[in-house]
Amino acid sequence: MNNDIYQGKGETLAQRNAVLEPHRDTSRQFDPARYLADDSSRDAVITARILGMPLLITGEPGCGKTQLAHSVAWEWGTEAHVFNTRSDSTYQKLVYDYDHLRHFTDSQLKRERPIADYIVLGAAAKAIRDAASGKPSVLLIDEIDKAPRDLPNDILNEIERLEFTVRETGERYAAPRDNRPLILFTSNRERDLPEAFLRRCLFHHMAFPGPDRLKQIVEARLGSIGFSIDEALKLFLAKRELARDKQPSTGELLAWLTWLDHLKITNLSPADEAQRAALQASYRILAKTEADLKNLQ
Repeated sequence: MNNDIYQGKGETLAQRNAVLEPHRDTSRQFDPARYLADDSSRDAVITARILGMPLLITGEPGCGKTQLAHSVAWEWGTEAHVFNTRSDSTYQKLVYDYDHLRHFTDSQLKRERPIADYIVLGAAAKAIRDAASGKPSVLLIDEIDKAPRDLPNDILNEIERLEFTVRETGERYAAPRDNRPLILFTSNRERDLPEAFLRRCLFHHMAFPGPDRLKQIVEARLGSIGFSIDEALKLFLAKRELARDKQPSTGELLAWLTWLDHLKITNLSPADEAQRAALQASYRILAKTEADLKNLQ
């Protein structure tokens, strides 16, 4: 491990004649071209597309729910328009926003611009616009369970029509019935969703992968690493069972293996004391609570 990155001993990098090591390139892990969907996820996407219904996806955080939308968009040669839900999200933000502050500033400075310049289209509007132009269209509303109680029902009322008008300009957007956007909701099930919302969605639960599929995911996302993938997965699955508060998912697995590869730990049962200590410390990547970290270590 490069201890020059940070020592916490009152010396700067310059005083130690050290340089800050760059981030490890993890772009391959998030490349949609390397995403491997299981049969159940593929069937769910196909069904949602053919029926023109929204698809609600649940599963552990880090299991690939969000990446599924980007994988579909990549295969279709389009962009996944993403709305990251917050506790104060409103349907209006999902569709479009009017930049009142910029308009006010321009008015004070006597700048004249068309009203359309102050309209900022949201993810839903962009997806509807793509569909209206004949393009494949993907809309991801991520972590819908974080939304205020009324938002899921407000969204569905509008999504059934898939049309909207910008009040300030009168411009109307509408998706054709035969080319509706593929709408994906993800949920970590932090809170229950309204019954009316659930009734109008297709449901898909993304289960944690088995050992064979995990190996395929690791090979696709990480490529060659400096130790046995089979041995690493055996250790990971054993540690996963020891986590009681929050079991590590696929995302944590990929980060953990990337870190072990960075440390050049080639033996996952090391006799060397320094490597054994490094392996023990690496479990902070898998654990999310103090109790789980103690169990894993």
